[in-house]
Amino acid sequence: MTDVDFLVVGAGPAGMLTATLLARAGFDVAVLEKAAGLRRSFRGESVSPDSVRILRDLGVLAQVPDGAMRTVLGTTITDDGSRVLTVDFDRLLPGLELPAEIPQDTLLAAVHAVACAPETPGTVDVRFGAKVTALEFDGGRVAGVRYQAGRDERLITAGLTIAADGRYSTVRDIANIEYDKNMLARDFLWMKVTAPSEWDSDRYHVRINRSDHVVCIPTVPDMVRLGVNIPQGGIRDVRERGFDAFRDQVAAAVPELSDALRAEVTGWRDTSMLDIFTTEAERWSVPGLVLIGDAAHTMTPVLAQGVNNAIVDALVLTDELRAATAPGAVDPATADAAALRFAELRRPHVDAARATQLRQEHLFELRGLGAVVRRLVYRIVDHLPPVQRRIWTPVYYALTDAANPASAALRRWLEVVPPTTAERERREHDLD
Repeated sequence: MTDVDFLVVGAGPAGMLTATLLARAGFDVAVLEKAAGLRRSFRGESVSPDSVRILRDLGVLAQVPDGAMRTVLGTTITDDGSRVLTVDFDRLLPGLELPAEIPQDTLLAAVHAVACAPETPGTVDVRFGAKVTALEFDGGRVAGVRYQAGRDERLITAGLTIAADGRYSTVRDIANIEYDKNMLARDFLWMKVTAPSEWDSDRYHVRINRSDHVVCIPTVPDMVRLGVNIPQGGIRDVRERGFDAFRDQVAAAVPELSDALRAEVTGWRDTSMLDIFTTEAERWSVPGLVLIGDAAHTMTPVLAQGVNNAIVDALVLTDELRAATAPGAVDPATADAAALRFAELRRPHVDAARATQLRQEHLFELRGLGAVVRRLVYRIVDHLPPVQRRIWTPVYYALTDAANPASAALRRWLEVVPPTTAERERREHDLD
């Protein structure tokens, strides 16, 4: 007899959505989160169209307060002072969802609200300040975890443990699951400024100025989030040149934001470092344990695929578990088989998304003659909408493929699991 049906480690998007969907199917779930709460800063806020559709269909977006989400209409790339590529998302596949920007704490609170809806037959017990210290085994199978809560060490057992604890996964390391780590040529320094009135806040903007590359992302409520590339491992050199020199470098790449940068980004404390790498776990599961999201496959920030793949992982894994097991009677062998099936279904799609990301990363890295070729490629794509659809559809609109396992999983969820009141009201509103 276990304490809960399923145990989730990590209360990010992958972990909270996994727990919520399992509870919607009637299971009792515990979530361990080492942080003190759901509040996040400089975390993934970009939600791809596929994930927007999933979250809307499952009733999560109905829980997001008005004004707490921004819709993004397109992307513009400016290279060496000239606009070289514009992508309008509503023209790729008209009538489908658009990307959205949602602060991660807002998104997590909305997911949690669905978990707590009166119609949810199962339970989600989120335990904050819980740091996993060891795995508990029963006959060679993971049967739960030991964790530190304040000064106390506690044990919790489950039919299956789901590690959603991010790119530096503690559970993955404790389980001795090997993974390949690929350090990329650059890291990011993040910062936020207020968007001036003349700034186009409905689009992603990429500015390339010789070796400088800045990504500008619209952010709730009226901000711009900037990701500034620096050489991989080069933060010490950047700091040695001084903060003013760094800020001037950013302002040169995005002159429209120079006044806001000088007024609001006044020191290193206003920036946040993100080292960029990808990882791929050799195995996504071992008996009693499955990895999802960044714990299984860390993505780069390009094309905002980290949160998207985490959400899709949660959808596909819970669909497999819901179909194979029953609340209060999670059979170990059946749960392990479902975890293996999940990895088999998802790995090819994650690999394809990562390959697209890395191709874009390599384009950003080009210098000299290579940069000339990059600008030419962007300009050609700019004039060929069919090529744009071929590039972006598999990344942003994979659910349009009825054979995609995530598409099938979402369809089954909507057929089998009763909607919450908020979902039902949203669907009625859409019909009107």
